[in-house]
Amino acid sequence: MNQSKIYVDEGGIGTELAPQMREQYNRYVQLLENPHLDAQADQINKILGRILEKTNTIEGSKFNADLNRYPIPSTERHGVLQRAFAELAEWFVTSPEFGLDAHLSSNIRHGTFLGHSRSPFLKRRLIIAADSEDNGEEIFDFWRAKLPDLTSEQMSSLKSFVGRFSSETNKLVDRVNDDIIRVRDGDHPNGLFKYDALADTQERLAASISLQTTFDEFMDAMFDMCWRQTESSMAEIREYLLGEFQEHIGTLLDSFELGIERSMDRLASPEIFDAIVEARTDFSNSIQRISEWFRRPNRPSDEPLAIDIVVDVAVKEVQSCFLEREFRPTIKLSEQLTIRGRKIDGCVEILFILFQNAIKHNYDLLDLNSTLTVDTDGKTLFFSFLNDLSPTTNHAELQAAAIEAQRRYNGEDALAKVRTEGGSGLSKIWRTAEHTMKVDHSVSLSVSETTFLAEVMLGIEGVQ
Repeated sequence: MNQSKIYVDEGGIGTELAPQMREQYNRYVQLLENPHLDAQADQINKILGRILEKTNTIEGSKFNADLNRYPIPSTERHGVLQRAFAELAEWFVTSPEFGLDAHLSSNIRHGTFLGHSRSPFLKRRLIIAADSEDNGEEIFDFWRAKLPDLTSEQMSSLKSFVGRFSSETNKLVDRVNDDIIRVRDGDHPNGLFKYDALADTQERLAASISLQTTFDEFMDAMFDMCWRQTESSMAEIREYLLGEFQEHIGTLLDSFELGIERSMDRLASPEIFDAIVEARTDFSNSIQRISEWFRRPNRPSDEPLAIDIVVDVAVKEVQSCFLEREFRPTIKLSEQLTIRGRKIDGCVEILFILFQNAIKHNYDLLDLNSTLTVDTDGKTLFFSFLNDLSPTTNHAELQAAAIEAQRRYNGEDALAKVRTEGGSGLSKIWRTAEHTMKVDHSVSLSVSETTFLAEVMLGIEGVQ
């Protein structure tokens, strides 16, 4: 399976844009064959520039700057290619059905990066979870039991240092998730997926297209240019994660360790210092793995995989995000099914969201009792995930939320939310099933006094 968590559905984009792209392609080839038809526009551009140079107004200066930024194509042929490439690139990056940013939201920003980044510290009770309801009391109870000889003053210092480390680390991890792993635009000026240089690749794109270029090769050339820019951005993200981000967390951990060392004896309290050393090593390993997410994915094989392996991958992915929790669901397989290679990642994504929701919404249950049942009636594949509910659950609110979430499980609502994070993640399940896997699908949510049941149904023909 791909280590990469980057995905763009080129096939989906190609299908949606085929009519207008084929029209642009045919016109482009026609202009290559008949240069005399290639209407010149560069003189218009130059004349407008000379006029505006003499227009000593703020509006004129601004318009002149815009003209330089978005020059009129020097020929109709260049204009045809510019329009085709601009439209395809827009879909490549922002399409809620097929584009990069929607997949970043589903596969990375919707808890995966946060979990993998924080879990080395959460596992060792060195950080308070950002959504903790007990303000870290479970952590401090843990250390009271581990270090019974601590004085009240030392425990007070420990609380202070854990609180400070938690606040700064959570803030930094959230910033990377919310601001850095983003497509750079007006709302996210710090995003490291940058596509403002795409226009500069047009000459290279034009040079790669000749009269012998087929329509499929024309499309491939434009996708390749988008991927080149994406790969450049991902290289910058890997450098940031392994450099500035890791160093900043390391500095916070150094400060935390120094503060603890000033308040308690290292030899008398070796457990907490051992925990810091182990967390530092685990965090370094975790960031190394995370950095590998940002690679261009290999084209998936269609080699089928047994369903128990697919389920195991999803379970291990969640365990990696929640090292501080015991997550060992009971697995019930009605029969040995196989999943077609191209559908495996989609199944893993759906299972991950089901598992993640159960843990996040019952976080006070350290050992969550849960059961995944995988079944089929020959036409439909059923993923049924049943989990215990926390004693503090408000059943009326949960029931109302489940009814509303199920009502909103449709294309219009899902696509409106798919590039945002938070909530149940049903919009991401809808997009994964509808556009990534391209299968018939539905969901069912039900609440009892003690349990929550989430079921995802997928058309069997689309996954086997």
